[in-house]
Amino acid sequence: MKVILKQNVESLGKVGDVIKVADGYARNFLIPKGLAVEASGKNVRMLEHDRETVSRQAEKERKRAEALVQQM
Repeated sequence: MKVILKQNVESLGKVGDVIKVADGYARNFLIPKGLAVEASGKNVRMLEHDRETVSRQAEKERKRAEALVQQM
């Protein structure tokens, strides 16, 4: 089963990684503990949207920092 990690999990991956794990491991451990969600179409689209949002925000912050440097 493919899952999207919601938190860093040692030996599996970091937040946002899409990984394939055993069905039982996902259903009995990762999903109930809130560490992952199933990688359905909707969840994958939400992950991509979140990544784009974070990327845009980081770019905005970088430009603001460069503008401050130019002012100094």
